[in-house]
Amino acid sequence: MKIFDLHNDIVTAPGGLSLKENEIISSKQSGADVIYAVWSSELDKRSFYEKCEFLSESADMFSIEDSSITGKDYSVLKNSKLKCCSLTWNYDNIFGGGAYGIRGLTCAGANFIKELNKAGVILDVSHLNERTFFESAEVADRIIATHSGMNIVKKHPRNLSLMQIEKIVEKHGLVGLTPVPDFTDGGNLYGYLKSVDTFIMYFGYENLAIGSDFYGSEGIEGLRDYKTLHKNLFDHISLKHGKNAALAVLYDNAKRFFS
Repeated sequence: MKIFDLHNDIVTAPGGLSLKENEIISSKQSGADVIYAVWSSELDKRSFYEKCEFLSESADMFSIEDSSITGKDYSVLKNSKLKCCSLTWNYDNIFGGGAYGIRGLTCAGANFIKELNKAGVILDVSHLNERTFFESAEVADRIIATHSGMNIVKKHPRNLSLMQIEKIVEKHGLVGLTPVPDFTDGGNLYGYLKSVDTFIMYFGYENLAIGSDFYGSEGIEGLRDYKTLHKNLFDHISLKHGKNAALAVLYDNAKRFFS
């Protein structure tokens, strides 16, 4: 099994670090390449940096979700295992506007993106509102949506419009479609597969990947672990779009992007 997951929230889920370390090791042994996210919105700075340090030692890759906790301290961007950062979570902060907010990109946010560019760290646009999304896309060298859905399939503030996806594709980025029930039509496996098929119909499969959001949402039956997620997606995409498309979406696109 080869799968590349753009977003896994285990490090900020309940439970001790030794349990999480075992899960990280198990996922790696199963053939999963995983970017583990540090969701900082409910962390103090000490806990945030402890979790970053834990992932830099235990995982191959990590990301920051809501980078406003760093303020003007850009030292974490020098960590070679840090792959991408989002400016916000769902609400407005000092960097810009979240999916449920109204603010646009701030000067502090623009400066942070410039530091990302210098460090070679990619901007994650998953939680931005449309205003901040498009303003940020003009500043960022590279962008990715690690765990989002499609607004044309299910209208939701966290889902991307066709114009947003077009901008990501234009900048040679990736969209990680996520099996979060609220982001999918019907909140089930068939609704998620509908999002996959719709994306491929509009944009092809070269810019499509997977962002599980494991431990960050309740998930969808049949897509709640790497084994079943891989099987159900590989079988469906192979049947409808060909084996090469399945291999690309599940692993090759993300592997190439981060290489």
